[in-house]
Amino acid sequence: MWLHPGGLEQHSLYGESFDFGPDDRHKRFAKPVLWMIGRPFGDRGATIDTTAVPRGHPMTDQFSRYFPDLRAQRVDAGHFFPEEAPDVTNEALLRFLDVPDKGRA
Repeated sequence: MWLHPGGLEQHSLYGESFDFGPDDRHKRFAKPVLWMIGRPFGDRGATIDTTAVPRGHPMTDQFSRYFPDLRAQRVDAGHFFPEEAPDVTNEALLRFLDVPDKGRA
């Protein structure tokens, strides 16, 4: 697929190749799920909705199917955002886990 003359996205199986667990398509995890995402390099400094679930790619579009209460938190950092932005990461996790604000800065 990677070598398709028209590019990966033009391959006839492009959408299916990113479909995880086709045998589990009927399963759902109904509890809240937090998906933390570092920004792609080109998006640094751009104005982006930090809580919007990413859309427009076959791999990410299916997440809502399995996690109907999917929530997102973008972090202005790269792939290793817990190390690059620990304060933002911790705050997002504490907020999602509904940890009381006792002594947090």
